[in-house]
Amino acid sequence: MGSLADIAIPTEEVEVAKGVTLTLRGLSFLDVSTIFKDHAAVLDKLYREHVVERHEMPPTDQLAKAFMTEAPDVVAHIIARANDEPDLHEKVSKLPGIVQVNALIAVAALTFHSEDE
Repeated sequence: MGSLADIAIPTEEVEVAKGVTLTLRGLSFLDVSTIFKDHAAVLDKLYREHVVERHEMPPTDQLAKAFMTEAPDVVAHIIARANDEPDLHEKVSKLPGIVQVNALIAVAALTFHSEDE
């Protein structure tokens, strides 16, 4: 029987600059719930426009692009939470766009994909 103390939370390193990385993990239910509560209106709009109206879930990269262009503040909050620094979301919003895209894709993969896939 395993113990929670023995479980290593999967993470991924995303390069911010040469020799500087950001350690990210997948979002927990608590993280997702907090993000939904804090950004309900914009997330509802994104969901209706990109999922409901198209009757399917878009690919991760397409969804990441929608978040980057239509909800950059949500992206910053997601990345900051995935780095266990939720109060530093404003600093995240100042990172280069490609770093934010790579970070968002990493967080999505860690959140929604199992190691068996």
